[in-house]
Amino acid sequence: MSVQVFVAANARDGLARIRRELGDDAVVLSTRPHPQGVQILASAYGDLAYITVEVVDQNDAVVKYADNTVTFELQGVGELIAVGSANPLSEELYVGSQRKAYQGRLMAVVRSAGQPGEIRLKASAEGLKAAQVRLSAVS
Repeated sequence: MSVQVFVAANARDGLARIRRELGDDAVVLSTRPHPQGVQILASAYGDLAYITVEVVDQNDAVVKYADNTVTFELQGVGELIAVGSANPLSEELYVGSQRKAYQGRLMAVVRSAGQPGEIRLKASAEGLKAAQVRLSAVS
């Protein structure tokens, strides 16, 4: 995956440029103000998988107050392109391999590398049992 930075006078111009250069399937990872208008991080390649991660108790109920830092490890023919928690006050970047849970939940976005094979995503946090999901990428 190639994450690219685009700077444009406004979001509409930036998105048009991303579409021209990366294609209609490009994914916007983040936006932020820039002295010249707006800065947009975007990526393109294969299909996306949105994986919900939940911090649960011994009865498999989501722990609503959990804010554990969860670390993600990806192996195989894919790439971890974003991690989010829906926390409206968080200033954590979406790009990276770890994030604090918000109300016991997170989401990881995985993109296939455009070739068939297996993708394994592992989520772990201190004091909690790790979990892993296996995905199959097809051409």
